[in-house]
Amino acid sequence: MRRNLLSRPPVRNILPLLASSRMKKAELAARLAREAGVSQAEAADQLQHLVSRIISNLKKGETARLPGLGKFTPGPRWSFQFEPKERKPAPRRGKR
Repeated sequence: MRRNLLSRPPVRNILPLLASSRMKKAELAARLAREAGVSQAEAADQLQHLVSRIISNLKKGETARLPGLGKFTPGPRWSFQFEPKERKPAPRRGKR
């Protein structure tokens, strides 16, 4: 049974950290395995599946989104755009 590692809460919390560093695929798989509590082989398999889906979408001219992180966009040079951080509204002051 294939589990989606990216949908599990512990992994979702580390995505911004991973995006800001330059990790090799093996290092990323090891970190995903540790955070998700699965084997490194399973994490590497899921990571390869994710990368394959992103490349497949880009080759078809489609955007590949990573919720909470950003999106890959197709074109002559594929690009990645980070999602802006959500801005919380300022608290209201005084009585209404």
